[in-house]
Amino acid sequence: MARIEWRTKGGRAAVVTVELRREIRHLGTSDWTGGAITRDRGLYVHTEAWVDGQSVGTDLDTVTHPDVVAACGKLGIPAAQYEPILAAIAECEATPEYVEQEARRAAHEQEMDDLEASRRAIYRAMSAEE
Repeated sequence: MARIEWRTKGGRAAVVTVELRREIRHLGTSDWTGGAITRDRGLYVHTEAWVDGQSVGTDLDTVTHPDVVAACGKLGIPAAQYEPILAAIAECEATPEYVEQEARRAAHEQEMDDLEASRRAIYRAMSAEE
């Protein structure tokens, strides 16, 4: 986990944490066994902003403002701190497990696109016969 720390203009302690997390979604409970039914949703990069020890947001967005280049929730992020945050995100995305997951996801999307193109071709061929 990467921690990027600085002081805001008002002197408050600001921290942005960047880490790679695995999302496990709880879908319910089995009626037969009583056990939990979960689904592994894969890895994702989690960013969270903290000001004086309190969480102020989790979504990193670029903004158009003269003093800041990005925001994470209610925290404005200056350019000097934005570069280390981007480097930490790139480091998380470069891990072998994350790269493999994204390659599988891209292959699956390509397979679905090919299947959709085939379905459309068959639909056009069937419609042309009428």
